[in-house]
Amino acid sequence: MCKKTVLNRLTGRDFYLSYAAFSIVATNRLKLFKLGKFVDINEVSKSDDMYGVWKNVNNLNKFLGFRLTNIDLIQFISTLLSQKVVYTEIGVSVLKNFYLMANFLNKSELYAFDINDIYKPMEEKFKFVNKSGIKKNYVLDNNEIIYFKGDVFSSDDLTAFSDEFKGKTNLIYSDADHTEKGLLFEYEYFYKLVLDEEFILYFDDVNSKTMPGFLKILEKIRTERPSSSINGYTFWINGWMGKNKNQHRNGIISTVNIHNALKKNKIKLKNFKIL
Repeated sequence: MCKKTVLNRLTGRDFYLSYAAFSIVATNRLKLFKLGKFVDINEVSKSDDMYGVWKNVNNLNKFLGFRLTNIDLIQFISTLLSQKVVYTEIGVSVLKNFYLMANFLNKSELYAFDINDIYKPMEEKFKFVNKSGIKKNYVLDNNEIIYFKGDVFSSDDLTAFSDEFKGKTNLIYSDADHTEKGLLFEYEYFYKLVLDEEFILYFDDVNSKTMPGFLKILEKIRTERPSSSINGYTFWINGWMGKNKNQHRNGIISTVNIHNALKKNKIKLKNFKIL
């Protein structure tokens, strides 16, 4: 067994990551440590679907370990975009990942979409600006934050959400309904309206139910943008519970050649496939 493998097992961290990549991991773990136990069973129980947390309250409060998680990866690939990042997250739940993204970006616009009211313990971390109907505006440092309450299966909600954008969005994290129908609904009534020329679409939990939808979206974008080079990737990675839950398959569709950047920064993703 090589030295790096032994160290990796002992420390529980991806020892082969570049400094730039691991610094993202370390910063995120420190941010979460300072948050403390922000996922509270009494608060999530106020939602009919428990903010999608269900039985994972304890695991969400546990230390993630130092292995790369999907939000670490999303932050890293966001640096590959040539323009200012306009970040959108569909299905923000208790805003764990969204909060980390809001702390990572600078002078950006961040849009949150969820079927629930904003999770109160996390709302307190943002500075409230105003409210208009089912939309709330906040700021965090130099970032503008828009929270929109809506249903991914409502074309009216998705279209109304798209109307809130000042321009286009170039980074979307989809983590709402994990079905083929859900992904295709997002694509038809949201992505097609707001997706920038240069973009990264990141999909959590590309399982047997969502893979057909993921592949259809990849094909649709390639057909609709014949002059663009559209890259597709799938891989396995830890999610928002880190080491406390097994890795699962995620997917990316992007105009950015992410594969080259991963190699350059020594980021090795399990079962990485180019589509």
